[in-house]
Amino acid sequence: MSVAIGVDIGAYKHAVAVCRSGEREADRRTLQISADRTGFRELAGWMGTLAEPISVVVMESSGHYWYNLASHLHRAGIPVAVVNPLESKYFGKRRLQRSKSDRADARTLAALGMHDQPRVQTPLAQSELREAARFTMRLVREQAEVCQRIQRLIDLGFPELREAWEDPTCVSALAVLRKAPTAPAVCRLRLETLAALKRPGEGGRAIGRAKAVQLQVLAKESVAAPEMEAQVAFEMRLLIQQHDFLDRQIAEAEAQLASLLDGETARRLLTIPGWARPQRPPCSLRSGTSGALLTSTSCSPTPACIRKNRARARRASGPRRAGPWPRRATPICEPRPTGWQSWGSSTIRSSAATTPESGRPASRR
Repeated sequence: MSVAIGVDIGAYKHAVAVCRSGEREADRRTLQISADRTGFRELAGWMGTLAEPISVVVMESSGHYWYNLASHLHRAGIPVAVVNPLESKYFGKRRLQRSKSDRADARTLAALGMHDQPRVQTPLAQSELREAARFTMRLVREQAEVCQRIQRLIDLGFPELREAWEDPTCVSALAVLRKAPTAPAVCRLRLETLAALKRPGEGGRAIGRAKAVQLQVLAKESVAAPEMEAQVAFEMRLLIQQHDFLDRQIAEAEAQLASLLDGETARRLLTIPGWARPQRPPCSLRSGTSGALLTSTSCSPTPACIRKNRARARRASGPRRAGPWPRRATPICEPRPTGWQSWGSSTIRSSAATTPESGRPASRR
């Protein structure tokens, strides 16, 4: 004989219920504890009054509020099962449960622990790695939002900057905006000073005289409203400082994430049969019309390698054809079956590419 305990997790209070072996429903009487040390002591005392041994304590993975209680119970030697909220939801629907409250949810979790017997495991296994990955991605999203705000200021203070750089928030463009955030500011700079602006970091390359001349020509013909110059320059300076700060934070967060991946987690993954460290895959690209497969086994699939293989595919496939679908190389995962060709965004059989009567292209599939 044993009992299963269900805990409905809340931000400041938790509801606790118990289901006994052989019973379909949990006991109507429940316990409510606070999410602090006092509540944990109260829960431990209540568990000590139970005559039957505890088989499992079931709780939902509701945000981060379950972390402390699950860790406390695990360190106390009590088996803990953390289930997906959808699992408990459909378990209640299966039993035609209609009431919805903290106490009712705790009774549902207790019954789930007794009848479905969810798997017991270390509750916070890999939680540090998961939190590090989430934090890094959160910083990346924040930096993306800052870049969008910088682009808005560029549209107000120097919209012609997009003619000089396709991405106005690239490293070279930001190097110019740090010194001259608006079109009038670019005009006021000496040509030698503008050409000597470098990317941040050691060995940063200067933008060069040709780019400086282009920027000053664009700035002199800019359509930016002069009434907004002072405010745009002020906001641009603060946003670029925020961008650089987030850049440093992302670098530190990625270093922390890499250290976690190189530690105990990687050693555990290497113990899984059939799992090995990922190898550098070959770069495979296929020409859009000729179907020629280009494979480079000596390079990793970096953007530079992809651009080089695309250029090689264009040279191998001859002159470009007229029409709205230009010939270009596209990355693929594996070769297509023999007799298939690419036509724009559609794929057709080469044997059915033309009709025997008219010689015109057959309908696309």
